[in-house]
Amino acid sequence: MKKAAVLGVKHAGLVEAPVPEIPQDSALIKVHFAPMCAEYKGFLDGNISDCLGHEAVGEVVQIPRPGRIKWVTA
Repeated sequence: MKKAAVLGVKHAGLVEAPVPEIPQDSALIKVHFAPMCAEYKGFLDGNISDCLGHEAVGEVVQIPRPGRIKWVTA
């Protein structure tokens, strides 16, 4: 899978990442949009990070079994 990452000063891009193991009572979410909040300051300063934003919009792509779920983002 691909995920967004800060790669350097004012430089971001997509990097390869493994698909995470989905624990029971969780779901895998394909993120379509996640605005950078405080992470934007790190982007401007070039702080390397692959965690960009916490207010995501996406779709559920995998649930190990039906039932009560806890949200896990990928």
